[in-house]
Amino acid sequence: MGGDIYDDYSDNDDEASVDDRLDFGRCKVPGREEQIESLHQIYDYACRGFDRRISLGAGESSVAIIDGGSGTGKSTLIKQFQHELLEKSQQAGGPCMPFSIEGKIDELVGADPFSAIVEAFTGFGEDIVQRDTQELERIRSCVQKQLGVEAAILTTVVPMLKVMIDCEDESVRNGSRENAMNKLKYIFQIFVGAISTEERPVIMFLDDLQWCDSGSLDLILSLLSDLDMRYFMFIGCYRSDEVEPDGELLRCLEAATTIQPIARLEMNNLPKDKLNLLLCNALQREEEDDTMALTEVIYKKTSGNLFHSIQVLEELQRKKRLSFSRLTFQWEWDLEGNSLDHLLSEDVVETVMGKISNAHPDLQRVLILAAYTRSGIDVDTLSQLTVINGRLISLDELLPMLDKAVADGLLANIMGSRIYSFGHDRIQEAGE
Repeated sequence: MGGDIYDDYSDNDDEASVDDRLDFGRCKVPGREEQIESLHQIYDYACRGFDRRISLGAGESSVAIIDGGSGTGKSTLIKQFQHELLEKSQQAGGPCMPFSIEGKIDELVGADPFSAIVEAFTGFGEDIVQRDTQELERIRSCVQKQLGVEAAILTTVVPMLKVMIDCEDESVRNGSRENAMNKLKYIFQIFVGAISTEERPVIMFLDDLQWCDSGSLDLILSLLSDLDMRYFMFIGCYRSDEVEPDGELLRCLEAATTIQPIARLEMNNLPKDKLNLLLCNALQREEEDDTMALTEVIYKKTSGNLFHSIQVLEELQRKKRLSFSRLTFQWEWDLEGNSLDHLLSEDVVETVMGKISNAHPDLQRVLILAAYTRSGIDVDTLSQLTVINGRLISLDELLPMLDKAVADGLLANIMGSRIYSFGHDRIQEAGE
């Protein structure tokens, strides 16, 4: 129930059980049309590959920075944007789907050197290896041609890139720290430029930048400052209420702004009418007036916070106040009788904990173990750690459980891959 927006998953439940699932996975979030259109314009500009030294003008940017409070739907906005790109790529004669380099920065490990970059490019390497051997060979050849042995410095930061960089450079282990950092920035720019092509542009998305380490910020700034970079789009999200005005992140973005324009997109809680439209669509009602009473209850608890609103709606279902009727074949809810105030938690973490406790015990154990890993879940490692009924479970047993967690909105999945992460850091917090 409440699948993360636009995440694909396989579902083996029977047809009847599908009716019982609250499905937000096909619902566009109302009121986000302007931000979605801005992202498409930025991507279209990046795809044209202009020489940014001579063509950069007002409104022309390949960088989007999205800020807003926790749970306002920043990550969901990106998923909707990615889904629309996927739909375009699946049309006859449509463009290729861009490469996606994604990282969600974990508060617990955010201070580790280059943790954000390691997270993003490890996932990219794993995805390429699993799904696109032809593209892997192209990247390997291109990197070798442009960088030679110098590319080896990247593998000291992101070991997974060894699948694309099959060489060693002794000079990496020698020389000063300052020279090594400057060399790393330069090689990093060349590497990202090499994989960004007119045929397969690159979108790099980093979530929760408020926890980003200084080393990763330096590398990000080097990318945003490189006016030779083409066919490359950068999207960064951060919580505006968790950064200092004079902090390292905002200083980094300010420095980048002096070199090229940056599109700033602000995310707020949904107004009551937009939340009502979301519920109307999710509950498959034709008239918006049908769901307004339910919206009033949820809005009172959440003030229109997207993540919290979805969790409260699912809590109503778990507590039998919201259900799918087999008689009328539609969703029905009971707002009468005992007050709902004592049924609904004020704390979103407590709400999510109730959702986890309602899951199958085996899945609960998997989620608890996963909660103590980085935000990106290494499926092979998790399989080696998960003991159920006195034995380690196999990948064939683990993957359906993870896919079920995706269907329930607890985990997110890069479509078609074995790369999973928690749908929101509050879910990871609830699992600990």
